[in-house]
Amino acid sequence: MCVFCPASRHARLALTVLTLALVLGLAACSGSGGGEDEESEEVVLFIEADLGDETADIEPQTLMESIAAVLERRAEAFGAKEIDIQIDGTRLTATLGSGMSADEARQVFLKRGILDIRQPFRNPEGNIVCQPASGERFAVPTEAIAYDTSDPAARPLPRCAGEGGQTGDIVWASPANPGAEATVGLPLAVASAEVDRTQAAAVFITLDSQGTVNLQQITAGLLGFPLGIFVDGELMAGPTVEEAILDGLLVIAGLPLPAADILAAQIGSGSIPFTLTEAAPD
Repeated sequence: MCVFCPASRHARLALTVLTLALVLGLAACSGSGGGEDEESEEVVLFIEADLGDETADIEPQTLMESIAAVLERRAEAFGAKEIDIQIDGTRLTATLGSGMSADEARQVFLKRGILDIRQPFRNPEGNIVCQPASGERFAVPTEAIAYDTSDPAARPLPRCAGEGGQTGDIVWASPANPGAEATVGLPLAVASAEVDRTQAAAVFITLDSQGTVNLQQITAGLLGFPLGIFVDGELMAGPTVEEAILDGLLVIAGLPLPAADILAAQIGSGSIPFTLTEAAPD
């Protein structure tokens, strides 16, 4: 469990996340997985990997070994014990002695864990384009972006509030092509992901050196605008950028503690560029 003194930079970030501002700073913290101090029966999960055709020049065994290594790191990060992952062609058999239930193993193992960031898609006037549940799109200035913080157990994601009473979600664009909406943003490599338990659970994500540079450049041009933080295509956080992020730190707050542990294990142990599905036993 992470312990912080009130004056630590990391603790200040945890407080700031609750007000939806991206602030700078990182202090070392070691977090334990959701399986901590839990004993469970042995779990066996059968996983099939779809390697596709684009990897024909790489030996399937090499690819499967790399996938198995990522899954083992994820299980260790979560807190599983006695981890054994066997490879048979494009099939993996993961056996876990304790510390992780079958449902937790599915959530930890069967996701790609790809982190990407996006910026709001803006119209020619510079306003943020929004998509309602039904009806035509509309655009709003930054001050019309609101965050619902009434439910402390829910992630406070940004929502658009139009002058005519419309509400909707932000339409996102990739930083690589800000002039067009995108379903994929700029992928970032994660150096580490840790769960802060001092208040509401929050996942603190530290990027690698290149990701740190990219994040600094992108956030410097997004002052006053939301930054979309996505994992596997799902918007996980959309805080307003108050100043450029210089140290490569992203924060995802508002998750229940078990979900935070799962997310940290997924994205902190390396992403998987292949689709994994649960298979039936032989």
